[in-house]
Amino acid sequence: MAGIIGAVGNNTTGISGVSWNVSLMVCKVANADGVNLDAAVAAVQYATAAGAKIINASWGGPEYSESLRDAIEAAGRKGILFVAAAG
Repeated sequence: MAGIIGAVGNNTTGISGVSWNVSLMVCKVANADGVNLDAAVAAVQYATAAGAKIINASWGGPEYSESLRDAIEAAGRKGILFVAAAG
């Protein structure tokens, strides 16, 4: 996702993102065993506190988490757009 969003174009590498002048904050929420819900909650809270404008959640899992829902709602109350992958 980071490359699709922010890869700088016009540099002879053949790849260009949709926004060449963007700041990205990468937060790891998964390991070989899948998404760690505690890490996901912490990442959303960190991004919210750090002033993110958009949070992209290109991850998923079978478990419902009320604490993750609460973190997403708190981000929304701060005007942050939360984008979730579907598939």
